[in-house]
Formats: sequence, C-alpha cells, structure tokens
Amino acid sequence: MSETSDCIVFSDAAIKRGDHIIWQHGTFRIPQGSVTAIVGTNGAGKTTTMRMLLGLTAPSSGDVKIFGK
Repeated sequence: MSETSDCIVFSDAAIKRGDHIIWQHGTFRIPQGSVTAIVGTNGAGKTTTMRMLLGLTAPSSGDVKIFGK
C-alpha cells in the first residue's frame, strides 16, 4: 500500500466575527488525490471553510495549510 501526502490540513482553526467565535476546533486532513464533499446543515461552516481554503478569510487562530503553505 502506498502512502499519500495531505494536500489540505486544518489544525485547530477558528474564525471570529467581532467578539463571537463562529467556527472553532477545525482539525482535519484531506489526502492528495482524494475526492471530498463538504456537507452540513445551514450555519455549520461550509462556506466559512471554503473561504479559508480560497484565502479569502484568514483563521483567527490555528492553522490552514494547502500543499504545505
């Protein structure tokens, strides 16, 4: 079995709007070459997650890396 590297890594990422934490404890890895779906109820953080992946929103704390950067 071959080992794949992670292309996306969220490490305890959080987003604040004003004084309110709206998304926190985002910790997950997406392996390179995988197919991943982001699903959830309204207000679960799907759009916020995508905005961080696109670099449109920086995490208030934690770390988001795409291909190690």
